[in-house]
Amino acid sequence: MTELVVDIPNDIAKEMKKFRFMNWNEKLVKDIIFFMNEREIVESILAKSKLKEEDVEEIDNLIKRDLFEKYYKTEIGA
Repeated sequence: MTELVVDIPNDIAKEMKKFRFMNWNEKLVKDIIFFMNEREIVESILAKSKLKEEDVEEIDNLIKRDLFEKYYKTEIGA
């Protein structure tokens, strides 16, 4: 098994001590595995995608525009 050393800021380490029942090593390993599985799924989806970068940018701009119109304009009363 490989060992990984993680630097934890002192204030966070102090808070972690409140949860002495928690196996932080096990928690971190599970979170790393979850992240890797999630990335594998995303990469699999992206590999099959037919969207081009400009398509993604266009969709992104449309979403941002709609959100702007929905929230910003209603806040300023336009």
